[in-house]
Amino acid sequence: MSAALDTARRWARTEQAAARIGKSPRTLERWRGERTGPPYFKFGKTCLYDVAELDCWIEAQRRLPPPATEGSQ
Repeated sequence: MSAALDTARRWARTEQAAARIGKSPRTLERWRGERTGPPYFKFGKTCLYDVAELDCWIEAQRRLPPPATEGSQ
């Protein structure tokens, strides 16, 4: 990778990305095959995740519990 690319993006390999989201590298590999999970770039045989995009994907997974209804205590 060129120096210009390194300053524009921070990259994570599959193992690093998996650790960041608390999953196994194998899970990320499976998700790639299923066309789900966080976005990634493929350079030859190497899959890289943009750390900023990975963080956005993590935030997008946030779910809030449904609001409590009256009388349900």
